[in-house]
Amino acid sequence: MKKSLATVVMPVYQAEKYIIEMLNSIIMQTYRPIELIISDDHSTDNTLTIIEEWHSGKENTDFYVKVNVRDKNVGLCINISDAMSWATGEFILLADHDDIWDSRKIEEQVSFLQVHPECSAVLCNRRLIDMKGKTLLESEYAYIKFDKTRAGFEDLLHKRCRYSANTLAFRNSGLESLLPLPEGIMEPDYFITLRQSLMGELAYLHEPLVNYRIHNNSITRNYFPETSRGIRDFYKCSMASTKRVKNIINIDGPAVLGELQKRFGVTVDSSWYHTVFVANRYKRFLYTLLYYKKNKIFGAFIEK
Repeated sequence: MKKSLATVVMPVYQAEKYIIEMLNSIIMQTYRPIELIISDDHSTDNTLTIIEEWHSGKENTDFYVKVNVRDKNVGLCINISDAMSWATGEFILLADHDDIWDSRKIEEQVSFLQVHPECSAVLCNRRLIDMKGKTLLESEYAYIKFDKTRAGFEDLLHKRCRYSANTLAFRNSGLESLLPLPEGIMEPDYFITLRQSLMGELAYLHEPLVNYRIHNNSITRNYFPETSRGIRDFYKCSMASTKRVKNIINIDGPAVLGELQKRFGVTVDSSWYHTVFVANRYKRFLYTLLYYKKNKIFGAFIEK
């Protein structure tokens, strides 16, 4: 039986250091056929040269590569929105350039969606790795004690379940109502997953199928307490995260809630938005601080 096309969407910017490992992990996928869409947001390093050299001779009848190069930097939201609009596969998976996928990631997620038509999207667990690819944490779900296998719109709205672009696979159906993404939002994966939760259930695979790289230039390094080298660094990280949460509330909040009403007729009371975001973030800060103090492992997630 002919398999459905899976589209991998990868927005990239200044990706020269890690992109080759990610590209190799995509071509090594057990699933075929694959359409890979790479959209470069006007990188000024060697990203394009690396992509072109890697791309040469890679295409065949069941592996297609499309590369788009922007003549100016437009930011992640517009870049990923445009790249998704070019997807022709029945299933779409979002990729970060600095991760490494398990060779069965696409196979596992696409197969799950094919067997479970009630689910509009499926997300997977992540393994955390450092800059050199060394495993730092075998299971993110186990670390945060996340045990859900299914979730819905209300769970996601109130941050009772997980969402992240690099773990997400979803059906192409309904893409026209999802795009364009609300311009300027800081967490496009949240809006994408919210849209999917309105179309069906969200499912979770607890096997780590993504090696999620944490390094000094990643958002995780900048804002998550797990990357702290000590109490002082933890405090700096907390302050940076507070600023980020404030920006998400002020920018993403009105945009996301407004688009839910405008596009899908879903009215949400905005009064909870600030409380949910702040409470969720500081709950994690407290948990991490207590965990690190007990185990004395500050800085374990950062390459010395």
